[in-house]
Amino acid sequence: MNPLDIGVPNLPYNLILSLVISVIIGFAFAFFRGAGLGRLIFSVIASIAGFYAGQFIANYFQWSFVMWNGVHLIEGVLGSLVALWIVNS
Repeated sequence: MNPLDIGVPNLPYNLILSLVISVIIGFAFAFFRGAGLGRLIFSVIASIAGFYAGQFIANYFQWSFVMWNGVHLIEGVLGSLVALWIVNS
């Protein structure tokens, strides 16, 4: 059995890993922009939404550039950054 397979037993780990990565990106973006608490919360929410949008798009088009435990890392990070750029522009 492959431990990096995206089967049903790994689904909670995929969700937790995606949340952790997207929250870190949102916090880092807000920190480097010197945002207040309201903008920090808004950036984290936008980062989570963008990360999952990138995941959905990568899964829909069956892209698998860099995957870790079933999480599309590059597509998720790009989705998160695009969402943060749109929200904060």
